[in-house]
Amino acid sequence: MKSVKDRVCAIIAKVLAVDEADILLGSHLEIELNADSIDAIEIAMELEKEFDIIIPDEDLFKRWTLVGDIVDYIQRRITE
Repeated sequence: MKSVKDRVCAIIAKVLAVDEADILLGSHLEIELNADSIDAIEIAMELEKEFDIIIPDEDLFKRWTLVGDIVDYIQRRITE
């Protein structure tokens, strides 16, 4: 089974059409990966499907700057 990090990175790579190998935990979504707010919403929707969770909008826009932020958030949510 893939790790949370691997699953999150695969989703980000798919949505942003970037090479998964270029996505690091320290990668900045907007600056390094060129994600905009629409991309963030699409990533959130894919994460909700992948992990069977609901991500409130306020969590999406306040907490996610780096890829590692998303991984940490998902890990916390699936262990709640």
